[in-house]
Amino acid sequence: MKTKNIAFLLALILGVGILRLYIPIPNFSPIAAMALSGGFLLGKNKWAFIIPIAGLLFSDLFLGLVSKENADYLFSISFVLVYISYILTVLIGSYIKKSASWTKLAGAAIFSSVIYYLITNFGAWLYDPVYTKDMAGLIQSYIAGLVFYRQQFFGSFFFNHVIATLFFTLMIIACHRFCVNVMFINPVSQKADSHK
Repeated sequence: MKTKNIAFLLALILGVGILRLYIPIPNFSPIAAMALSGGFLLGKNKWAFIIPIAGLLFSDLFLGLVSKENADYLFSISFVLVYISYILTVLIGSYIKKSASWTKLAGAAIFSSVIYYLITNFGAWLYDPVYTKDMAGLIQSYIAGLVFYRQQFFGSFFFNHVIATLFFTLMIIACHRFCVNVMFINPVSQKADSHK
């Protein structure tokens, strides 16, 4: 992988990560898009995982410094499950890279958002004592997750997570394509998959 490409993608994805700190809409953030586009643009390369996870960790550590609630979240079970869901999102992005299309990218954004919802609410069921540790408790945690999204500003899981993931993924990829075509930055090599 060429150093210029890594530097460009690192700056782009970290820049989008910084947006997380300033967007006033709850749960409308570029984090899943960082993971999805990292996998899509870099394939199964170590940088596809390092760059988005570093952006997420950077913003989490910063938020942990400015808020006690966010500090308590750092390295909790919920924190670990969120990171697992984003690692899976990188894998989803790298999988669709082989036969890329805008339709597949939109499908991947929806699929990765559903994965995030399933994993994080499963985690809430596991560690939150409010839920009984049976199928009824698990279903209750998933329903509570939907209710949580309904209480947000725009009111739905679909808008808050799926649309944000799709919007920011398209923004990252469009910026990358623009720079490749207009600014003559070398595109991410197809051989990047073999370099680890």
